[in-house]
Amino acid sequence: MFRAAAIVSVGLLPVLVATGARPEVALRFRFSEGAGGDFDPRQLKLVGGRMPVWYCKLERHGMRLVIPPRDQVRWCAVQPRVRVEGDFQITGTYRILWLPEASAAHGAGAKIQIKDQRGWKANVGRLFVPGRGHVYSAHYAWLEGDRYVHSRELSETEAVAGKLRLVRRGKMLGYYAAEEGSDEFRKLREVEFGSEDLAQVQFAALTGGASEGVDVVWTEIEVRAGRLEESYRVQKPLWPLVVIVAVLGAVTVYLVVRLRRGSGVRSSDQ
Repeated sequence: MFRAAAIVSVGLLPVLVATGARPEVALRFRFSEGAGGDFDPRQLKLVGGRMPVWYCKLERHGMRLVIPPRDQVRWCAVQPRVRVEGDFQITGTYRILWLPEASAAHGAGAKIQIKDQRGWKANVGRLFVPGRGHVYSAHYAWLEGDRYVHSRELSETEAVAGKLRLVRRGKMLGYYAAEEGSDEFRKLREVEFGSEDLAQVQFAALTGGASEGVDVVWTEIEVRAGRLEESYRVQKPLWPLVVIVAVLGAVTVYLVVRLRRGSGVRSSDQ
């Protein structure tokens, strides 16, 4: 268990909700004030760089994703440990604390990104993109052979906080955004994405190659779907085993040295 850096409340709330005549399963994480807790790696996975715990931290106001200036890591994310089946609605509430002017074409900022079992990808983001400025981004990438083909649409915005959403109905995927304090979502785009299960859902921050870093907070994330398959296959950390082996090795060396020294002393006395 990773101890949170500050007082937080993290909730994994599986509930059934009715949308029309069809029930859905909802998985919701609220990163809010009021209660202490641990980050449970059975529920959420941190990704980005070799040590993502350096970049993803639970704080009083949410899950904060910070990439410091001049760091080589270009993105980091929090990833629910679920496989998403059927229709879905994925929503994240974000706030941008620091957004650099990206040097790479894909931009810098906050985004929700998904990947299905074929490897096809999509993401909706609030970014700064070189040559376009501050925008909402609706991106789609599919495989032709072993190469990705990319398609993206951008629309201007000045929002620094709000909600991003991806919605699939059948094979169609819709991209949406809402500004802070509003539940009126603006439709950015719709594409034919397919109906394969999602293998990955991530709520990310990215620098876009900027040396100034990036600072994003996710205050709430939610995944609603026809079916959610929870994945709790967590690799146990290796560092306790390494420490134990190192201690046993040091003790063994110490005993061998003591025995040799003792043997040498007795020989000289005879």
